[in-house]
Amino acid sequence: MKVILLKDTPKIGKKFEIKNVSDGYAQNYLIPNKLAEIATKEAESRIALAKSLCNEKIKETEAELLKKIKEIKDAVVTIKGKANEKGVLFAGIHNEDLISYLKKEFDLELSPEHIVSKEPIKEVGEHIVNILVQDKKTSIKVVVETEK
Repeated sequence: MKVILLKDTPKIGKKFEIKNVSDGYAQNYLIPNKLAEIATKEAESRIALAKSLCNEKIKETEAELLKKIKEIKDAVVTIKGKANEKGVLFAGIHNEDLISYLKKEFDLELSPEHIVSKEPIKEVGEHIVNILVQDKKTSIKVVVETEK
């Protein structure tokens, strides 16, 4: 059965893609969970319009991000965390944590795929974090201090 994915679905595909899946999987899982709908001509034309609107919105937000990234180039973000005597953090600072700090301090709306770092920050000290939006790359300095 041909279906149009309404959300990113692991091992199936991304939002707005048209995929062939088994009838039972579509009727018993994808459609009831609102992950997909049957691919009719009307649905395909509606989804094509929604996809183009979504792509325009993404381009606009990335253009705004590029402007803000130029403003925060080489900025310093200070984060406090609990650490042991050796300077190892009890809880690592993940990309999601960095995103919330950047939003709070610089009003910067990033998604996890914009941050190049794959490993969480696990030690006290200075760390360079690279941010990539489209082809533009900038870096910020993250200073991790021990929380008292």
